[in-house]
Amino acid sequence: MASLIICYHNINKNGIITPKTFEENVRLLISKKYYFATLDEVYNHIIGKKELPEKTVHLTFDDGYSDNYTEAFPILKKYNINATIFLTTSQVGLLGHLDWNMIREMQDSKIISFESHTHSHPRYFLMRPLKEKLAGDILISKNIIKENLKKESKYFCYPYGEYDDLYIDVLKSTGFLCGLTLNIGLNNVNQNPYLLKRIDARGPENWLKKRMVIYSNQFLSRIYEKVYKKI
Repeated sequence: MASLIICYHNINKNGIITPKTFEENVRLLISKKYYFATLDEVYNHIIGKKELPEKTVHLTFDDGYSDNYTEAFPILKKYNINATIFLTTSQVGLLGHLDWNMIREMQDSKIISFESHTHSHPRYFLMRPLKEKLAGDILISKNIIKENLKKESKYFCYPYGEYDDLYIDVLKSTGFLCGLTLNIGLNNVNQNPYLLKRIDARGPENWLKKRMVIYSNQFLSRIYEKVYKKI
């Protein structure tokens, strides 16, 4: 079976995804009998080590905004839903971003995991010739997470969804097991784990309803992927 990964960023009343919209998304997925997997489960499914239900979803949040704690976290706790937050570690503690006390509280809940989104969130194609610089930035993030959370970061999210074969080689060399893109679609057994697909949350409940119709059908999903790359 295939798994669906949804990408969120901010959750706030003035943004594209408000707390009300986010809770509507969650309630819709619950009503449609989706299984909320951990990222570990999704990865082990991709590499053929775990079976997952036909309807499986994982929620992710990019960048580490403070409203992930103030707005999204209470909703995730309310429904006991797993999620992953990808931290840009240079931003931790800055205005509008999570601090380490928030992060540790969320990690201690056992429903939120934290992984790397680089240290400085660079535009990859501007620094592509500097392979060592890219690896260094990623390792800084990995080490900061290890120091503060006492865990190894093994999953990675590409800033701006930018990647190529060189980037994937850097991920492998720095000890990451998979990479999450902004390429749309479902994730299937035996696909490249460094090219996991996500859909970028962009609107109210009706937006997600339409996408769920598409992604509940493998044939429709493949057609949609060919027409639209990052929607």
